[in-house]
Amino acid sequence: MKLLYETLNSLFEKGPTLSGANSSVIGNSLMLIPHPDDESLACGGTIALLRENGFSVHIIIVTDGSMSHPSSESYPPERLRILREEEVKKALDILGVSSDAIRFLRLPDSKMDKLDITTFQKNSKLLQEYILEIKPVTIFLPWRNDPHPDHIATWKLSMDAIKSLYRKDNFQIRILEYPVWFWERTDVSELTHGEGVSLWKVKIENKLASKERAIAQHASQLGEVIKDDPKGFTLSDEMLMHFSYPEELFFEYH
Repeated sequence: MKLLYETLNSLFEKGPTLSGANSSVIGNSLMLIPHPDDESLACGGTIALLRENGFSVHIIIVTDGSMSHPSSESYPPERLRILREEEVKKALDILGVSSDAIRFLRLPDSKMDKLDITTFQKNSKLLQEYILEIKPVTIFLPWRNDPHPDHIATWKLSMDAIKSLYRKDNFQIRILEYPVWFWERTDVSELTHGEGVSLWKVKIENKLASKERAIAQHASQLGEVIKDDPKGFTLSDEMLMHFSYPEELFFEYH
């Protein structure tokens, strides 16, 4: 983790370092999240910081999260979807986001890269409508190279919607990309110089406890709920350590 931090600092341009005092640089935000729990892991401290300073945060959960435990009989896909949506609502409540600021696209978990063109275009248009309705200053997306197919596909769907809006007059937006699986699956040697990429840092020391409480609400992903799928997904202690740092990192592409 430390080596990755040091490598990022050496490869990418230095962007702003933010705290509560200058969080207005981000302002009212929309976060597009592949799975319930990604919001708390990658952005939990930033969400809490923005909300504490009076900025709106809207969340769109893109997939239904139903495939984390595909062999469970006690939690078949529909029951697991309902559970994970309740978990993310509880997590976001801790971070200061009310349930009326959360929307669910319920696209197929683990199959985002296999959407047919009709479904893709329909949801791109839906995202455009949400963005125009919310009018955020900043949109948060999963990092375009995050090593998980649903995360990359979420970025592609989101960017399709955003590029369509850019063709409209007077549309301006800042885009920040957050890493999730980057920390677990990226080899330092694979990184190349990030020309035209700024590394943003958000100091979250005062919000780290809230972030940890939010992550804890995702009990189904922590091995605390579903006991009949030994091959089901569980956030390991090693993975969770990556999100215990007192700052969160974001990429801005120019």
